[in-house]
Amino acid sequence: MGFTGDGDGWVVCARGHRHWGRFGAAGLLLHHKDPSGRVAVLLQHRSLLSHHGGTWSLVGGARDSGESPTDTALREATEEATIQADVVHAAGILRDDHGGWAYETVLAEATHRTPAAAVGWESTEVRWVGLDDVDGLTLHPGLRRTWPVLRSALVRLTLVVDVASVTTSWPGTRSGDVAPVGHLWDHAAHLAACGIPGDDLPSTLTRPPLGLWMPDVVLVTGPDEPDPGADAALDHRATPAAVVAVTASDQDRLVEVVRERRVQRPESPVLVVTADADVRARCAVLGAAATEPDWLFRRVAAVD
Repeated sequence: MGFTGDGDGWVVCARGHRHWGRFGAAGLLLHHKDPSGRVAVLLQHRSLLSHHGGTWSLVGGARDSGESPTDTALREATEEATIQADVVHAAGILRDDHGGWAYETVLAEATHRTPAAAVGWESTEVRWVGLDDVDGLTLHPGLRRTWPVLRSALVRLTLVVDVASVTTSWPGTRSGDVAPVGHLWDHAAHLAACGIPGDDLPSTLTRPPLGLWMPDVVLVTGPDEPDPGADAALDHRATPAAVVAVTASDQDRLVEVVRERRVQRPESPVLVVTADADVRARCAVLGAAATEPDWLFRRVAAVD
């Protein structure tokens, strides 16, 4: 979507506070974890000429009409900090609603610790800051208020899908038939791009209170199933993170995928979609939440 600039302007929210952005505003909380496990976030030091000058904040700005929070955050990151969209992997959105005006923080992971530079008069510096050093900075009041939640939300939801049980129970298929795996891949990519509302996730899934989650998706396929991407019109902005081919029994391999994810990122939530009650129970022991395919079908219907 092209930049229109029609979002520039001051508004007063229901609380009587003055905010920049006729249609709200959005910012990017970009983080990177190095091989040793140390996490750094990208922050902007606001110039004295800007609102709340001298404080540290996220790179961001006013939303244009019809522009998504993610599009706004990525545009502002490019304009203000030279961050390119292809290094940003969005994970979720936190909405800070003031009544008639909202600031939406797009949480994302950088594929690598990309160089950044301050552009324009609004900031004097853009810097990667160690996670434990953020509290020692003079933060923008909005960031100071939401930082505890944002810090806890620097995680990524993994959605693990049991392809066999989902495709055999896909709505509209006749008894004994299965839906094309590529059809499932298309929908999985769409969910990863558009996100899953936090309120629509199962209550058994422990996670920070984000309004929207953009998950990594792992499609666990059987050894005789076709290439999931062969007949899929993929959304290349957010294709699933992995497609895992089963080499042992379906149950054992799916559980092993969940175990690997929990070991790699123990702080990150994992949701398993399968019709197999035994698999759901085994995944719950590993600290993952599990739900039946009907949940996935409802989510797919909501974004179609």
